[in-house]
Amino acid sequence: MAPIHSHDDLSDLSPRNLAIYLAGVRGGDGDDDAPAGDAAEGATDAPATEGDAPAEGAPAEGDAPAEASTEGATSPEASIPALPTDLTAESPEDLQALAHSIEEARDALRQTARTQADLDAIREATGRRNAIAAELGRRIEEQRAVQDGLAALAADLENEAPLPEPEMALASVTPARPTSAQIAAARGTQPAAAQQASAAPARTRPRAALVAALSTDRTAVGGEMAMEDLGEALDRTNKSRQRTIVASLQSYEEMAGFDRDAVIGRESAEGNSAAMRQIREDWYAARSAALTGDPTARAAAICEPLDIRRDIPDAFNTSEPVRDMFPSAPATRLGFQYFRSVGLADLNGAVALWDEDDQAAVDPDDSSTWKPCLVVDCPSAESIKAEAVTACLLWDITHEMSNPENLANLMNALRALRSRTKEGRILQRIDALSHRYTFEGEYGAVPTVIEAVNTAIAQATYLNREEETTYDVILPPGLVHLLRIDLASRGFEGINVTDALAYVRDRVDVGNVVASLDPSLGGEPSLPFQTLNPVGQAAVALSPLSDTYRIRVIDPGAALYSETGQVNVGTTTDTALLRQNRTQYFAEEFLFLAKQGPAPWFSIDVNVCGNGARAGWIEPPACDFS
Repeated sequence: MAPIHSHDDLSDLSPRNLAIYLAGVRGGDGDDDAPAGDAAEGATDAPATEGDAPAEGAPAEGDAPAEASTEGATSPEASIPALPTDLTAESPEDLQALAHSIEEARDALRQTARTQADLDAIREATGRRNAIAAELGRRIEEQRAVQDGLAALAADLENEAPLPEPEMALASVTPARPTSAQIAAARGTQPAAAQQASAAPARTRPRAALVAALSTDRTAVGGEMAMEDLGEALDRTNKSRQRTIVASLQSYEEMAGFDRDAVIGRESAEGNSAAMRQIREDWYAARSAALTGDPTARAAAICEPLDIRRDIPDAFNTSEPVRDMFPSAPATRLGFQYFRSVGLADLNGAVALWDEDDQAAVDPDDSSTWKPCLVVDCPSAESIKAEAVTACLLWDITHEMSNPENLANLMNALRALRSRTKEGRILQRIDALSHRYTFEGEYGAVPTVIEAVNTAIAQATYLNREEETTYDVILPPGLVHLLRIDLASRGFEGINVTDALAYVRDRVDVGNVVASLDPSLGGEPSLPFQTLNPVGQAAVALSPLSDTYRIRVIDPGAALYSETGQVNVGTTTDTALLRQNRTQYFAEEFLFLAKQGPAPWFSIDVNVCGNGARAGWIEPPACDFS
């Protein structure tokens, strides 16, 4: 049989010719070890053309080629070197060597191809070789892009003057002391910053010298040194064990925004030198970013996302010191009818003196000559009705779920505002039920307040010949602090300045002295306080405390106070609110205050000043109430 020639690319053959070719390859003496291309019986020198009769031993057209014996054979793909998992991580040399190995395996398969598996293996080898070629081509394109970018950057920087290299001078106990000429050469020409043209492209050597570690009392560590200061410092440390490191850095104007404090401290010479080098590198990086427009040259030091603090602190005071002074009765029907206590003036004509002359003038037919007697009639009842204090918040359900801390903060603030409104209304009612006065003392705040309160109490019990009543005193916001100022202005020790309320209470015959947290709802002097200066604004003069305050002197036992407590309180979500995805908090409280007892109440507007003046052998300074 004529030998069957091998084909470089078997894929060029038609299915029929390929079957004839493979049949010729397998048509030998049955020896599986015979090399491809040996003579096979019935084969011709060239593959049969379409329409020719099949060669002897070849399968007829349409028949499947006979299966080759696989006993002891291995998969053709096993001889092809495998590709690495990540081609991008391999070096170009490794990729080229791998491609060469695959090419050799592919050529060997082409010489010995017998089955369809051989053809698949050849195609697999070709695909692996092409993958390596594609990766190498991608790298070549990337390198070309980098080169293009560098060429463009070089073109942009051609017109710029070169930056001077910073210099570092090291001095220790070992080297000889540098001369003035050496120092001047190291520092270079340093014109004043104000004389340098900011737009000139030419640059001088940096003019600011920062001292990292230096034993000197003339120049602060980290400060700029003059030439004479530097020479003196080197002289003083020449014989010391402490090393002196002086680094020449960019000027302060150009170093704005950088942390120059990094070179200040008690680090070693090597540590300080490293810090200085880092500062110079940061400056060059930022300078390069400014020239090239690259904002990533200096990365941010604080990375996001930042930590989240969800807790919201608050210090709202919801106490009610004025309300707590009164005995309270339940306001079950939201109102009372009551009879006010009478005074001595209501009994005019009920009591009289009677002597012999009066007795002789009695006329049985004239009642006016008889002993006087007051006819008692039914008293007129007075009434009072409760007033409501309401509070309400409305929010989305999503707000409650996403930010419950903010909602809790708002609820606490709502309670404080409700207490302020309630206390303000009680103070307003006290003013309406009190005798109104003004008072000006001759001394400081403490004796003036004591004098005003005692004066009112003395007159309160005299008019109606009442038993001495235990009064309580209500001081408005700010007055307590003014009393402390007055005590401190006294000018000698031995007085507890902080507990001004106890100081006043011990000198006035009262049951308690209470500092209210709120003003009445309107018209009270000294309030409201001046608006606080906004944070971050320029400083303004701190206004002194006012010199006029309203002091209230009351007998809580004479009050008729009633409240319901909070009713209709709670968080509700009805059908209408649900359709709006909302929740509502609502609270309501009813209260009223009347005066039923005989003890009079006083509301006194007092002018005071905290100058520390007291009665003594010298005339006290006058208070200016203008």
